[in-house]
Amino acid sequence: MLDLTQGNVAGRLLKFSLPFLISTIIQAVINLSDILILSIFTNDSSSVAGVGIAAQISYLIINAVVGLTAGAGILVSQHFGAKDHENMTKTINTMFSLLTITALILSIALFFSASSILKALKTPLEAQSEAKAYLQTTMLGALFIFIYNGISAVLRGLGDSIRPLIFIGTAAIINIGLDILAVSVLNMKAFGVALATTISQLVLVLISGIYFFRKKRKLNIKRYKFELNLEKTKEILRIGVPTSVQNTIASLSFLVLTYIINITFDKNLVYALSAASVVFKVNSFAVLPVRSMNTTIAAMVGQNKGANDLKRIVSTFKYGLLFSIIFGLIFFVITFFFARQLLEIFRLENKSIGYGILYLKTLVYDYLILPYAVSQYGLVDGLGKTKVSMWINTISSIFLRVPLAFIFANLMEMGMAGVGLAIPISSLFSALAMFIYIRKKVWRKLKDA
Repeated sequence: MLDLTQGNVAGRLLKFSLPFLISTIIQAVINLSDILILSIFTNDSSSVAGVGIAAQISYLIINAVVGLTAGAGILVSQHFGAKDHENMTKTINTMFSLLTITALILSIALFFSASSILKALKTPLEAQSEAKAYLQTTMLGALFIFIYNGISAVLRGLGDSIRPLIFIGTAAIINIGLDILAVSVLNMKAFGVALATTISQLVLVLISGIYFFRKKRKLNIKRYKFELNLEKTKEILRIGVPTSVQNTIASLSFLVLTYIINITFDKNLVYALSAASVVFKVNSFAVLPVRSMNTTIAAMVGQNKGANDLKRIVSTFKYGLLFSIIFGLIFFVITFFFARQLLEIFRLENKSIGYGILYLKTLVYDYLILPYAVSQYGLVDGLGKTKVSMWINTISSIFLRVPLAFIFANLMEMGMAGVGLAIPISSLFSALAMFIYIRKKVWRKLKDA
């Protein structure tokens, strides 16, 4: 385990964040592989569009649960920093119990409501069957990915970002291999890539679970059991629910952007949707380094809050912000100047590539602004004030990003470019609102320490 309360701040931040960053990139590659392999081996715009829409729904559900695990992870890091192993164990057991119950409920609900959800989003008829197959199959593996995210959150809270990297790397190799087999050999399309994802998630939770169980003494975890400790449940929900809502709202806003595209285009809807599906995947990949730094800042701030080292918290935030800005600049340059080349990798048709370039060329400015927003989120979340992040993110995503996308795309007739432009504008609001809050409520207390 890596004690984030000791040693050089910048060095610790990088030592912890780089394996986690690589892990998140590998996870993104897994997500990208579904659409990429479909594009390469089928060249079917309807299948790509269907999987893209269904993947956003799955992503929304997973993000909601990751919020809960992040809340538990913050508590674990605080207990670890304070050397309070009894409460750390209670937190871990309660989190896994909550995850199991939540996974079972959501899996059943999403499986039987898949058709209704896809119709409500106005998914084109030609893409509905593929979207339904993908969504229902991935939901069967929800328990696996929920439990893995719980294990990963606990390990990060304890300062271990190496093991999750090894686990996810193994799952990625299995997933991509099964994707190719299912699509190129068995011609299973959406169902095939979804089944490959579910199988790889099962393997992922098995290998990570075996490690977690065998290393409980080294992790200072006294016992594993199904328990819903009332006090710990309240603490996890207090910190985790706002984070979960924050993640869900952000994902939901992107799902609503897909709906806006559905009602904006008519004749070329499938081309626009396949472009949007690919851009969504590219964007999810591009923001990973910045978002991984957000999680790193939260974990390191959490441990140092437990150790009551306020000066180290300030240094953590400053270095985290610097690294986030560097990551954002790198992906801005790559995406802005090589937008067409990135889209051509997916073998999209020319019409889809045209729509995708319009989308990316305006969305890309988010990579210059997002580092300021998410680094501040990391600081505030690590201090346990996740409600602040939740409210600011909700206002930004739902009450700003969505209306602006509709106005720009429809009323101002900017189409895909208008949808993309709404994203950096909403991030700018988040960054400014977080800056004002931290300046007034947090920074002075930390600097005076």
